[in-house]
Amino acid sequence: MFHQSMLISVIVVVLASVVPVSEALGEKKDNVVLPDGVQLITTFDKMGPRSVVSDTNGDIYVAGNKRYNAKEINASRGIYINKFDYQGKSIWGTSEVAAEGDTVAREVVVDQNGNIFVIGDSGGLFGESPRGRSPCYVIKLNQDGRKSWVKRFGPKHGKMCLATSGAVDKNGNVIVVGFGLSDSESGKDSHNFTIVQKIASDGDIVWQKQFDTAQIEYTAMSLTLDRSEYIYITGWLSFDSESIYFLWKLDQQGNKRWEKKSAMKIEFIMSECVATDSSGNVYIAGYARGNIDGLANVGGADVYLMKFNEAGDKVWTRSIASSRNELIHTMKIDKNDQIIMIGSTDGVLSDKGQTTTPRGYDYFIARYNTNGDRLSLLQFGSAGNDIAYGSALDPNGNLYIVGEYGKLRILLRMLNECDK
Repeated sequence: MFHQSMLISVIVVVLASVVPVSEALGEKKDNVVLPDGVQLITTFDKMGPRSVVSDTNGDIYVAGNKRYNAKEINASRGIYINKFDYQGKSIWGTSEVAAEGDTVAREVVVDQNGNIFVIGDSGGLFGESPRGRSPCYVIKLNQDGRKSWVKRFGPKHGKMCLATSGAVDKNGNVIVVGFGLSDSESGKDSHNFTIVQKIASDGDIVWQKQFDTAQIEYTAMSLTLDRSEYIYITGWLSFDSESIYFLWKLDQQGNKRWEKKSAMKIEFIMSECVATDSSGNVYIAGYARGNIDGLANVGGADVYLMKFNEAGDKVWTRSIASSRNELIHTMKIDKNDQIIMIGSTDGVLSDKGQTTTPRGYDYFIARYNTNGDRLSLLQFGSAGNDIAYGSALDPNGNLYIVGEYGKLRILLRMLNECDK
């Protein structure tokens, strides 16, 4: 969870380079135990993969964070991006290196022409200016990994801005969302904000919308577009020791059409993912400690899945729960409108795969149809903690997952049924 105390200092960024693939990747481990149909593509050495996406050719892009001077506690971090072909062979790696402070990649997306957009936040400004107050950024790279442009965004008097998610429309425009803390013009008062920006493919700003939320802390975590390119954003609102989820629908110009929130505050709820199906329905997923829509809390934190129609009416709510804890950070919808949830549990969810209480957190992959029926649930893991941070579907329906697998940082591929 992000907090207002996570302030980002402004510094100078000095280097952008294409790096040898061997610097970005670790050795492929032959002794990793995985279920049938799940393949280890690669491991990452001293890097943390955060997001993965596939282009229309089936090539895969992974973005994440690298710590340079790993022996130093306060060492700088930079971001990296790796491109793999559909067979899992690494094509190139590129990095952005900060001289001081942290530079964090939170999501990577691609357009129909194979251009790559990396979204995140940084104490550094990628060489554009030695000083500034807008640490949220979007970097555009071409198919070869060469940087086309960098755009920073944030409020005029911003103290903190964290960019969390984005999507690309049919015309190659990228829409991004961030949130943070901003000062008043006098500098005497601070208030929370959520910011949404649309950037054209050439780097020009199309529009920027800032939603000031006074003393209510909106944490905007995920953004997606539907078939008509309406924008959906989800996250949570914090009220001292309680919270609720929210879901926004914006039009193509960034104007808010409607907002939906939890009916009741609970101990905590974190809405982490949003996705839409081919009919325009929208789904949000997260985890919570407390009862939701008549579903009793089973253990510690339970994962939930909600469906809304285009008008914002809630259709149904489902939960994934054991006697312990479940978490989720990524969700996708395939071409058959199956909702695929990738999360973690330290309990036992299924008799397929893990059947005894894990020593840490295991992965789970659950599939639902649009009626809310669970189609499958697979649980598997290492002897340590297994956390999925990002996922992607390629044109053949194969599922890619980046995250942690015990002590390894990994890229996995789960084959589509027809490819097994």
